[in-house]
Amino acid sequence: MRWFPFILALLITMTGQVAFAPRLELGGAWPDALLILVVYFALHAVPGDALVAAWIVGILADLMTIERMGLMATSYALAAGAVLVVREGLFRESLAVQAVVVLGAGFLVRGIWLIYRAALYGWFDPAWRVLAVDGFWSAVYTALWSIPMLAVLWRMRDVFGVARRRYTWAGLEKLESADV
Repeated sequence: MRWFPFILALLITMTGQVAFAPRLELGGAWPDALLILVVYFALHAVPGDALVAAWIVGILADLMTIERMGLMATSYALAAGAVLVVREGLFRESLAVQAVVVLGAGFLVRGIWLIYRAALYGWFDPAWRVLAVDGFWSAVYTALWSIPMLAVLWRMRDVFGVARRRYTWAGLEKLESADV
């Protein structure tokens, strides 16, 4: 993975998150463009690079919030780890599959944030139910916004230096010649 294009994409995504996400609010839900970036690299980059990239995205997201340092970094790194576990069984080039993975990662991240909030304020905090509903809709809204963003990122795969998927399951890697 090439780190300079990743950093540029991260800075552009962070700027877009701060500048445009509040304007894209729909019923209290905002799209999480940083999560989409994390999922893209978790699906297509080398596993070690994907985890480091997710952690970097999370640390920079922590700097943009008023929460305790490490909450975003931990949640994004855990989401990337979960994607890394299941990615070999997925058809990663499909935008629909990628959007479903973003949805699952969004639920995971929002769940971690809810557990964090419950640990601080208790499970019976009146705002907890509102946060849970907003978290659910934010994950769904992020998954919908992921389709155009992932399409752009997929076209830039050579710039990022992420390898194209080679289908090695069932011996298909041997069918690379034109004799077939």
